[in-house]
Amino acid sequence: MAPASFKFGGVVEWSIAPVLPRACPLNGQNVVAFGRPQADLHAKNRFLMHYFVYVLRSNTTGSFYIGSSATPDQRLASHNAGRVRSTKSARPWARIHLEEFQDRQTAEKRERYLKSGYGRRWLLRHLNLEGW
Repeated sequence: MAPASFKFGGVVEWSIAPVLPRACPLNGQNVVAFGRPQADLHAKNRFLMHYFVYVLRSNTTGSFYIGSSATPDQRLASHNAGRVRSTKSARPWARIHLEEFQDRQTAEKRERYLKSGYGRRWLLRHLNLEGW
């Protein structure tokens, strides 16, 4: 299945999201601001943080899980490790959809929409999901 990209509210979405590190010019650099080194600029400036909404599908039961996180790769690892009560019984999980947002409120709003009836229909239409 080839990845399909499309626009929703100014955010590019992918139907199959690869696990890639975020490209940021400040990652891994020791930035000097006002004569003092600041090794972790992202922790001090929350406006640089991005939030993600993801859809997981269980490889064993075929069920779906919708969630949001600032670190989707770590969150997927915690789902697969059994540290999340609601997804522990249906491990392992595969991410089938990922959306990026500029702030947490917008990501949580999109997550609530995808969990609604209209959002489920949107997922069925755009991701060609069956059996949900």
